[in-house]
Amino acid sequence: MKNLFVLFFLIAFSFPAFSQVKDTLIDNKPYIIHTVQFQETLYGISRDYNTELNDIVVANPSVINGLLKGYKLLVPIKKSFYKKFLKSKNNEKTEHIVELNSQLITDSNNIKSNLESNVNDTLVKQNSFNIFEKDSTVNVSLLLPFYLDLNDSLSLESSTSIYNKSKIAIDFYHGALLALDSLARMGLNINCNFFDVPNDSIFEHLLLNNSLDDNDIIIGPLYVDQFHLLAEYYKGEQSIKLVSPLSFRKVKPIYNNTYQVVPTENNQISFVVDFLNSNYNEQNLVIIGSDSENELVEYTYEKIKAKRIVKNILPKPKVLIFDDENRPTKEKIKPLLTDNNIVLITSNKRSFVSRVLPFLSSMTDTTFNVYGLNTWEMFDNLDVEDLNYLKTTIPLIDSKIEGEFSENFIRKYFENYHTYASKYSLEGYKQLLFFNSKEFEFLYEFENENNSKGFNNKSIKLVRYEDYKRLKINQ
Repeated sequence: MKNLFVLFFLIAFSFPAFSQVKDTLIDNKPYIIHTVQFQETLYGISRDYNTELNDIVVANPSVINGLLKGYKLLVPIKKSFYKKFLKSKNNEKTEHIVELNSQLITDSNNIKSNLESNVNDTLVKQNSFNIFEKDSTVNVSLLLPFYLDLNDSLSLESSTSIYNKSKIAIDFYHGALLALDSLARMGLNINCNFFDVPNDSIFEHLLLNNSLDDNDIIIGPLYVDQFHLLAEYYKGEQSIKLVSPLSFRKVKPIYNNTYQVVPTENNQISFVVDFLNSNYNEQNLVIIGSDSENELVEYTYEKIKAKRIVKNILPKPKVLIFDDENRPTKEKIKPLLTDNNIVLITSNKRSFVSRVLPFLSSMTDTTFNVYGLNTWEMFDNLDVEDLNYLKTTIPLIDSKIEGEFSENFIRKYFENYHTYASKYSLEGYKQLLFFNSKEFEFLYEFENENNSKGFNNKSIKLVRYEDYKRLKINQ
């Protein structure tokens, strides 16, 4: 009940202009979050939003038990209506973005209570605090998709429910809070703001209201398309560091003030290719890719071929491309195989990878060593048996926190949150430390790209699933 009250409080005072309807995107599909009013019916709501009644029921299964006043409905809508809705709400959104800057202020006295609170208690539109009163203050903003509106809707049914897409932002936020606490203890004065950026419309209005102009560092948004807009908007502001925190997609455009923390997929491929050509010169090498990621397949092939020509290595790699919707077949792959094979799967698609790995694992009459991409760490549907049987190897963004540093972080995180840190918590922790103190410059290895435009993290290692362990490979 406490969680429900706190969440309701945050919603109510963060968006006064949207008491009845709010907009959001889920899996890139537009929805209206409609608050049910007295005597409203599903049929009437479907007519109001020009949508199908059955679509509303599918998006909100619990409505079969009845429709109650105050219930939050996810209403799937047509894009034409969505654009019309956004246009009609422009003025209101402008107002609530401005109000966002003055609400939910949290000072250093209650940081500790935030750290000890439940996950739902830490869902916020914005936390702003000055650790110390000093002349020199670093202004930092983190733009994260908390999807607070959706969590408020979920909480009406269960006080422990958390919208799945919120979890990455929450974990990142938790790690960032620990870093801010460490920086404060070092005597640094950090003014940090957390903004909920659940969709493009909120983000664009945040930019247009100049709410971010006074920052020294902006971390986020998480989605690279939004980050592209941010980079273009502040391309002339060399005093503002713009950090793309979790996306593997190459930041375009890149400027002298952009930092990409996750090595791009091309950089990951290059790293893997160098390793394979140095250690497995004579083995049969097969590239398997998705037809919708053909550019990545071509890049990988050209990279391997170029390396092998220079070193006079034969044979050339073989390529097999599957349709996203179809499963691989033995008839297609068998002719490309020998008794001992290196298979490089150049895909970031969860559905594609989860189809190919079990298929390869089932082919017990030949031997595979499989190499993939770092995104696979986020795929919770991959079978650990397949990963280990295939000795699957993927690039790991080198955490560079071992020994005492690592132990201190793990201990501190568990003491404050009573759970173990995720990779996103670690990234939130590391990035706040790295970009605010030279003492932590060892955490990343950023290099200039394209004639000193933009900085890309080059710190990569390989890890292999073997004997049900993740073993670091010496490069």
